[in-house]
Amino acid sequence: MGYPNILKNQLTCKQGAVRTIRFNFDGNYCMTGGSDKSIKLWNPFKSSLLKTYMGHGYEVLDVQSSADSSHIASGGMDKSIFYWDVSTAQIVRKFRGHADEKNSRGLATRVL
Repeated sequence: MGYPNILKNQLTCKQGAVRTIRFNFDGNYCMTGGSDKSIKLWNPFKSSLLKTYMGHGYEVLDVQSSADSSHIASGGMDKSIFYWDVSTAQIVRKFRGHADEKNSRGLATRVL
């Protein structure tokens, strides 16, 4: 199966360079991570921004949603992984001290 070739919608993220974009488990929402150190949660069907998550010290390179969409794991150039509560936009836990930047899907999945 190929990728769709018709542009259905477009998001104006205003995050500098967008480093990652991922849909949640059921495909109803998406998250973007950018060079402005933020994560944004979107309703991509309405092009509406739902929430912004701030806390990383450098660019966000990866983001992943939990299966029930209640948490987000993000990794960045600050060599940290943050575990977020989606509804409150608060950091639940920080994992620091990694040897390199974290942008691996597998790593975010293991945190969730």
